Amino acid sequence: MVILILTLVLALLAAIGAVIFAVGNPGIISVHFLSWSFDSSLTPLLLAAFALGLILGVLITIPASIRKSFTIAGNKRKTERLEKQIPPQPEP
Repeated sequence: MVILILTLVLALLAAIGAVIFAVGNPGIISVHFLSWSFDSSLTPLLLAAFALGLILGVLITIPASIRKSFTIAGNKRKTERLEKQIPPQPEP
């Protein structure tokens, strides 16, 4: 639980830092990508890059989270099945 809270606090600080950095750099820049070329303010480009990185990070972690939850569920079923096989202990 502590790790989850720490992760959320760090993510919030990173988001706040990205917004402060983006708002502090409002200059107009030229973007050239393949055959596209356009002029834009740096602020929305920085925020879009941060959001894209956040989304990709979440999408990359989803399969591992699903796999982990299936493993935990399987281990719980196996534990319950094995506990049923243990003979009851006589009380003294």
